Formats: sequence, structure tokens, C-alpha cells
Amino acid sequence: MWHQKEPREMVETTYDFPEEVVPVGKAQRILYSSDKWEEDGDFYTYFHDFDSHPTVYAPPASSWAKKRENRGARPLDVARTLKMEHVDDELQLPLLAKTLELIIVDGEGKKQSRKFRGQTPLCCTSDLKTLVVLASDGPIIIRGGQLVVTERGIVK
Repeated sequence: MWHQKEPREMVETTYDFPEEVVPVGKAQRILYSSDKWEEDGDFYTYFHDFDSHPTVYAPPASSWAKKRENRGARPLDVARTLKMEHVDDELQLPLLAKTLELIIVDGEGKKQSRKFRGQTPLCCTSDLKTLVVLASDGPIIIRGGQLVVTERGIVK
């Protein structure tokens, strides 16, 4: 839908999801590489500023989670969020793009940036209201606010 193209392939990979992820801040901007609206393989860099500042969740062992100030905040159940029976179950997520950078504002009001290698998948859930960055150290989940993925891209 987002790319206005038929899917080219189904990519199968093994990925370990934790039981829970913890809030680490509010999303400000995401940069990604995509060939949406272009010929297959013609990738361009896009950015999206989040107007409604959805919450960003990361695995408890990630560097962002270790720095977080809101240690009493409620964690997010990954299986429930991704509509899985268990985190070891198969999961199909539409691949939107490759994540390049995510900028958040942490619990102290400080901007934090995380850059990703060019092959870090940016996916969304089937309800189009949650983004999932399949980072090497565990998933980063972005949800809340007025976040939604449309045929034009990421909104709010």
C-alpha cells in the first residue's frame, strides 16, 4: 500500500522478541530509506517528524533503556502488542523501509539519537498504528499519539 506496488517477495528471518519493552521517550523524528513511488531499487532518504509524539519502547537491556529516567513506567507486552500468542510464534510484518536514524526526547527532556545500519527494517503492524524497528539488539516499538501509516507514509 505505502509503496503503491505489489509485494516483490516474502522475507523470512529469525528474530528474538523479548517478553516486554520499556518506554524510553517520545518520538521526534525518524529517517528512513525507501523506494516508495520510485522504480524498484531506487532508494531515497526520507524523514518524518512526529507531531503527536508517540511513545518509543525498547528492550530493557538496550542502551536507551539503561539510561531512562522513568524507571517506574509501565512496560509494554510485546506479544499482545504485536498480536501474537507468544513471542516465539511466527509473525508477519509489512516492511516499509530501512531505518537510518530515530530521534527521541527522553524523560529528562533531552534529545537522544540512535543511528542504524542501512539494513535495519522498519515495519508496521497490520492495524497500521504501530511501527517496529527490527534493531540488532531487539525491537524498538513506536506507538501511541495519533500515529498511523497511510498510503502516503507515516502520519502524525
